[in-house]
Amino acid sequence: GKALTQTGLAIGTPQYMSPEQASGVADLDGRSDIYALGCVLYEMIAGEPPFTGPTAQAIISRSITEKPRALTSTRESLPLAVDAAVMKALAKTPADRYSSAGEMTAALLAAEDQSRSGATAVAGASGGDFKTWQLALMGVAVLAVGALGTKVLSKDTAAEAAVTKTVAVLPFENQGAADDAYFADGVVDEVRDKLATLKQLTVIASASADQYRETTKTVPQIAQELRADQVLMGKVRWIDGPNGDRQVRVVTELINGADGSVTWRDSFDSDRSGIIQLQGRIATQVAVALGVTVQPGSDTDLASQRTSSPEAYELYLKARGIRSNSAADARVAAGYLEQAVALDSNFAFAWGALVGKLSELYFNGTRDQAVARRAKEALDRMMTFAGDSVAGAYVVVADYHRMVDRDLVAARRAIDRALELDPNDAGLLATSAGYDFGEERFDAALEKLSRARELDPLSRGVLNTLIDVLINLGRVDEAKAAAEELLALEPSGTGLMQTVVDGFVASNDIKGAQRAIRDFLTRVPATELVTYFAGYNEMAYLLEPKERELLFRLTPAAFDNDIAWWGQSMATAAYQQGDLARARAYADSGLAASREQSAAAPDDAQLRVLYAVMLAYLGRADEAIVETERALGATTPGNNSESPYVREQAIRVYLALGQTDRAMDAVEALAAEQYHLNPGYLQANPLFKPLKGTPQFERLLAGKMNRPVD
Repeated sequence: GKALTQTGLAIGTPQYMSPEQASGVADLDGRSDIYALGCVLYEMIAGEPPFTGPTAQAIISRSITEKPRALTSTRESLPLAVDAAVMKALAKTPADRYSSAGEMTAALLAAEDQSRSGATAVAGASGGDFKTWQLALMGVAVLAVGALGTKVLSKDTAAEAAVTKTVAVLPFENQGAADDAYFADGVVDEVRDKLATLKQLTVIASASADQYRETTKTVPQIAQELRADQVLMGKVRWIDGPNGDRQVRVVTELINGADGSVTWRDSFDSDRSGIIQLQGRIATQVAVALGVTVQPGSDTDLASQRTSSPEAYELYLKARGIRSNSAADARVAAGYLEQAVALDSNFAFAWGALVGKLSELYFNGTRDQAVARRAKEALDRMMTFAGDSVAGAYVVVADYHRMVDRDLVAARRAIDRALELDPNDAGLLATSAGYDFGEERFDAALEKLSRARELDPLSRGVLNTLIDVLINLGRVDEAKAAAEELLALEPSGTGLMQTVVDGFVASNDIKGAQRAIRDFLTRVPATELVTYFAGYNEMAYLLEPKERELLFRLTPAAFDNDIAWWGQSMATAAYQQGDLARARAYADSGLAASREQSAAAPDDAQLRVLYAVMLAYLGRADEAIVETERALGATTPGNNSESPYVREQAIRVYLALGQTDRAMDAVEALAAEQYHLNPGYLQANPLFKPLKGTPQFERLLAGKMNRPVD
């Protein structure tokens, strides 16, 4: 005589109960029945329900907390479209399931039609025709086996190679407000990171894939350029939910690179509380659609979460969305990350990102010792989670040692360990090449860069390092060609833009450098660009009249409110155009702050020599020389250290004081090393104008630099 159901009481067979029904939720709807039907289908295919256990409580607990094992793990010939249809019905959240039985029916009928036509992928199938370049590589491999006789593929290796696919994850389109763009980029970064952990997939690096943002090229064109078998694209839109809460919808498509046909499509909805799981859900379904078996709780479990706090995760994504490495932007990103780790002190990825941003802030900013101490605290915290087997953690360690405590030996050890853990990462190969170059191991550097180019031919980061190495080796024609190539890839970071300009300056192509700057101004705010070129490596002389006028209107706010940096940059920019009175005025304005920064970090050679430059512009010769000698004495040799930059600033001091003989000796010594003081740079930079016409300088312009070789 009692009702079978009542509020707060769950009644039903545990194996077929939806998570919300098992939790005692009162307001159930048809989507709970969709889940039950998914359980029945799962059992029909796999021979057992999605979740089993010794007791009803154990089964219910598993249904709430675990993901069902992929059907393709037991039925290898099962079409992926069928597996995806069942898994969508078994989604934990009702909003992620089919909205109606009719919608589920349509999905299953479509899967049946695809299976009959042979158009759908099957788990474990290799898929796709071999491309010409793949056949060429196979030929090389056969020759290698024949020559060595003993190097053969094991059965496991051969099977793994058979299913390897290359996928490019392009930037997702943000269809909402501009303020939401960070989330679209964050989704892509996270999905890309998760897919990259799967051995059966080769995932194109972000440096290459991101250049196709808002591209007009077709998918087959993109796939051909990236050598990708499949291309993942998506659209992201935030909308206001029925209760005033914001919800996000991500629509994704996996597209065949050969013909542009859609091989898989799905949409994912979530409110703010579910954004932590969103990327894992997308990555899992993409992997399944590509024929990769994903096992919950194993190394291939893409649904693992980086934090349990949605608020912390959203702050982490906001920080990742800040791509610039300027001091001001690094400060903003670090602020987001500090909030994230405050909300979740076990958020390892946020700790790692915080180390990186604080290191950038310290290196590019005021060298604040409080920032350095906080970076070390964050580093120690990160390593308590990372252990000894995470390549990305060692990249962070290397950045800290290079930018904060300036221990290049420790930085090199960290990069070596990262490369040992991930030997086929193009970015790591390029970074390691930079260290090789600093140690004058030029052949090793170029070999790694060549390998990186093979792995990621459109990587802007690899090109960046290659240009730098070529310039320092004096191979300026090749550097200029690489600069043109990087310019065509539309570099978005100011650091990459500077490298493009360096490639032109190396061959004294001022017009080419200014053409590049005009191109950058179409994509970067003018204030950001002129601040960067004046503030880093003293390149304001390349700015055209309109941009120079803008530069001299800027206040310290444009330089992260660093009065020393502002005064140093503006004084040198004025000196470069021969305005000595203005140079002295700016030097005087920035002098006190420069002195304070140098006194606070007495072992920092760069801060000390920049203080010396200000003294030289003011004509305080004795003090300037003392500070210069102290700075030179605090440096260590090597292109990866700050020694070459400090020595070039010493030349600036000598010339400002009229000590041309001393400057000439310093130029000859530095030009004899692997540094960017090549004939084109010497000719282009107004710094060296007082030396032109002297026999020694003309000899350098003729290319006689006595540089070492490997």
